[in-house]
Amino acid sequence: MGGIYTGRCRNLNLSASPERSIRYRNDYYVESFTDSLYGRITNPEKKTQDIILKRRDGIFAYNLVCLLDDDDIDTGITEVVRGSDLLYDTFSQISLLQGLKAPVPQYLHLQLALSENRQKYSKQNHATHIDVSRPGIILVKAIEFLGQKMPDEIEHEKPEVILNYAVKNFNPDLIPVENRRIEA
Repeated sequence: MGGIYTGRCRNLNLSASPERSIRYRNDYYVESFTDSLYGRITNPEKKTQDIILKRRDGIFAYNLVCLLDDDDIDTGITEVVRGSDLLYDTFSQISLLQGLKAPVPQYLHLQLALSENRQKYSKQNHATHIDVSRPGIILVKAIEFLGQKMPDEIEHEKPEVILNYAVKNFNPDLIPVENRRIEA
């Protein structure tokens, strides 16, 4: 099906089987949502797509797990901040939330930090470990990666001082919207 589910099995009344995925029959088409950084995002698929809840390999799907595992619904999460690589997963998550009659949080998707070979820094891509012996320097670099201005020599302060300064002076208008390569 070319990576996009066409609804082929929707009305076949197939019996449950370990070799089959379990899908949520999605009747909540999400045309668009407003991201706090990118603005209005329109659904590129232009149609409702049934959402995999459990893959045929037995693993529960990300779109379900992130809503339930983090207990977002019960704890009243109102804002979700995550990487821009998950921007289009938001349509499925909003559909699931609407199906569960749960409130939909505000989303903000941040740019990704990319390695020299343009892969995102992550565990799955075997990113190098952060040197925790210099927390101030790492913290300042992370805040500056978000486009924020930090005073010279603040990296020598305690992490609490750095975070307090960053929170007090944070300007969301400075957050870059494009993925960027960084030095490890």
